[in-house]
Amino acid sequence: MKSIHYAADEFLTGDDIADALVHLAEALAQYETSLAVDVPVRFSTGDVMPVSFLLGPASQLVAVPSTDMTGEIEDVDLVASLKHLAATVGRSSAGPLDGAVVPRPSDDFDL
Repeated sequence: MKSIHYAADEFLTGDDIADALVHLAEALAQYETSLAVDVPVRFSTGDVMPVSFLLGPASQLVAVPSTDMTGEIEDVDLVASLKHLAATVGRSSAGPLDGAVVPRPSDDFDL
């Protein structure tokens, strides 16, 4: 388990989920874009519920090992999705072989 420190709060989630979330935040920051993602966290009551994280260039997100022994939170599909997003952020929808950077709206439209 890892504790995610975000916006002056602390959220407990699984190791793989926390690591994938940090890597996605890093990728989004590199492309100066943002994304909201839902991540399962364990509350002090023991309940596991989703929490929405807004990740972007200014996000200050830290994941540290936890001594919590209540059981690992696992979500293989979520981890795969977060890793895929991190690997493809900034690329066109044509896929990773295309390599084109998706323009930011301010680059693409006259306002």
